[in-house]
Amino acid sequence: MLSETGHMITPWKTIEDAVPFNASGNPGFIVGKACYWLDDQTLRLPMMMRILCLDLDSETFYIVDYPAPESYENKHDMHIGELKGKLFMTDTFPNMLKMDIWERENGKYSNWEMKYCIDLSLIDGFDDVFSELKLIGYISEGDQDEMLMFQNSEENEVFYYDVEAKTFKEGHQLEVGNSIDSMIFPYTEKFSSIRRPAERID
Repeated sequence: MLSETGHMITPWKTIEDAVPFNASGNPGFIVGKACYWLDDQTLRLPMMMRILCLDLDSETFYIVDYPAPESYENKHDMHIGELKGKLFMTDTFPNMLKMDIWERENGKYSNWEMKYCIDLSLIDGFDDVFSELKLIGYISEGDQDEMLMFQNSEENEVFYYDVEAKTFKEGHQLEVGNSIDSMIFPYTEKFSSIRRPAERID
């Protein structure tokens, strides 16, 4: 780990626990003191309905089942990430213009809960066949209405979803190119919590 000045704070180390399956190529998301990866669909048959988790305290891996196995089997568009300190999964239904958002607390035995069910037909002109809608953040301050932020891969547009009013508002277009490879991956600054209290830096 590097400090803001570029100096090594904590050296790299090899985790002894064996990785249950290959998750290479998929971005990991840190939620609290755990890191999660989606199952790699391209490297193994048959496809499995699992998420890989690394507990950063115990330095051990475990597997998290998907909240809706039938969505995986039907090849829904799904993503994971961090939302207000919890792991979330978005599940977009093909040809239905519907997105379910699930969330769960950290922990091997935590359960998934349905948090939101969003009507994507409210986005004018949205086409779920050619577009990929990804949850990239949220806004929640004081008494203001909670807003979820989404990116549309087709036009690199940002949409804000008002949780209470259940309405979408279009934001500014992102200047990151016009391809699905330009999808935004949320930045999270969590690694400072990995260092043990005994590992003090003078």
